[in-house]
Amino acid sequence: MKRIRSMSFATSITVIAITLVTVFAELSEGFKNVLKAITGHHWITKSLLSVIIFFGVYFFVKRSDDKVDALAESWKVIWITLLASLVLFGFFLWEFLSG
Repeated sequence: MKRIRSMSFATSITVIAITLVTVFAELSEGFKNVLKAITGHHWITKSLLSVIIFFGVYFFVKRSDDKVDALAESWKVIWITLLASLVLFGFFLWEFLSG
């Protein structure tokens, strides 16, 4: 159970970053085109970006695992993922209703 805190932090940062990139790409056609140009499709680029962000944060940000509570770290990730999902749902609902 080594580096649970680092993994939790890396997962949370990745979820937040990809949520922001998704919203920004939907608001900016130019940015979406840049994402498409990198790999041929913006979804593939975001997937690649998520792997890079996760491993970058995981390996370069050292989080102490002294007395780590794995369940608490799991709940942090779950809540951040749920909030990010609500942000995306709300954004796409807003776009659907306003467009």
